[in-house]
Amino acid sequence: RAIPWILIAGALTPTLVRGRGLDELGLRRGRLTQDATLLCAIVLCVLGFGAAAKGVIGSLWGPSALDIHVQEGQWIWWLLFQATYVALPEELFFRGYLISAGMRLSGQNPAAKGCAAQYGVMVLSALLFSVCHVLSFGTSIFLLTFFPGLLFAWGYVRMQTIVAPVLLHIAANVGFAMVTTS
Repeated sequence: RAIPWILIAGALTPTLVRGRGLDELGLRRGRLTQDATLLCAIVLCVLGFGAAAKGVIGSLWGPSALDIHVQEGQWIWWLLFQATYVALPEELFFRGYLISAGMRLSGQNPAAKGCAAQYGVMVLSALLFSVCHVLSFGTSIFLLTFFPGLLFAWGYVRMQTIVAPVLLHIAANVGFAMVTTS
């Protein structure tokens, strides 16, 4: 599928054409210790929330709506796929590009923290993220990706690096797979 490449091109092309640096997309060295601490906290929360959500969502949409099938012995390849084909392109576009561009369009510095425009752009990023998931997968259950999308946006804004939301996205997908794989 071409979607990851479209997302990467959609983030890089306007940024490079306008002569802006890749650091504006969050492609810079972050604070690794803080990113790792945040990741550990999120993994624990995701697993707990995922286990609770599995029961609620399964009762509303049926258990088959949540099935993820990772073949035995394929977890490493699945994890690499999640990191490179899913998390990185989606976060580069939905967080790195959309949040930075939205802040610029609102007249705010993309690194500004706590302004109303920033919260609006974070919500818009999460909303577009969830709508694209619904369109890709063809089921309304993926509107629920709005909530992790908010978390990913917060990670990007808080850490000012794309590393945080990529790690959070991978953790969320792995946690979701762990609680939904039968």
